[in-house]
Amino acid sequence: IKLWQSKSLRYVALFSLCMGAVQTTLTTFTTTALVADAHLSLVVAGLGLAYLQFAGVFGRLLWGWIADKMGQGMVVAAFVAVIAAISNMSAMLLNEGLGTTIIFVGCFILGLTGLGWNGVYASEIARRAPKDQVSQITGASMFFTFSGVFWGPSIYLFAHAILGSYALAFLASVIMAGLAALCCY
Repeated sequence: IKLWQSKSLRYVALFSLCMGAVQTTLTTFTTTALVADAHLSLVVAGLGLAYLQFAGVFGRLLWGWIADKMGQGMVVAAFVAVIAAISNMSAMLLNEGLGTTIIFVGCFILGLTGLGWNGVYASEIARRAPKDQVSQITGASMFFTFSGVFWGPSIYLFAHAILGSYALAFLASVIMAGLAALCCY
């Protein structure tokens, strides 16, 4: 079976394309947005990125555990994508009037969802692939994941060029996370 021939595998791969774009956009532009739009120092903005990345590690464990307990990986993936879309909408409101506590909580939630999604994705690919093709299907699906990783920052920069704000450019991640959620059904 080829990846694209299986509807369920195809949608899991497309989910990873969209969430790969979200993840790379967050890790690439969060610090810049915190400096440019919230007027934080580089050190404090870097701490926001640290919260984002720490939460991503925690999110991988949390969402994997929840998916195992529920036995519904794609339901969990859809939930993660919806929360990622909502938290990216919140990131669009980023401004210097927000306190660092609110910004750091926001970074944590962004990381929990926008970076913590991939454990559930990998387990769903492995679960859905024929047992004798798990490695080939996983490798093929990574093409989609890294396509998102490649295109995500470019889409974000296009949004920035149109909207003129790093915070508002998170609209690109809102759309990508929303599309990821749609791939789960």
